[in-house]
Amino acid sequence: MYRSIDHQSAHIIMLRYGLMNPKILPRGFGGSLTIAQVSQLVSMKPDKVRRGIMKSLKELKFSIGSEWKDFEKVVE
Repeated sequence: MYRSIDHQSAHIIMLRYGLMNPKILPRGFGGSLTIAQVSQLVSMKPDKVRRGIMKSLKELKFSIGSEWKDFEKVVE
């Protein structure tokens, strides 16, 4: 079964890991953002952002399946 994350979750993941075009971010924001910076940009509490990121990564891990293990090997 295929799972996907919603638009807001994808946006938060992209902000957190520096996948957004820096030209569209406000001045002073760029690259990988902290959870505090992401929460400021999306007007959410930092804990809610953190929980959303963790949930989205679990869903992506499930969707990617065996390819996730290859990714984890590269990161280590």
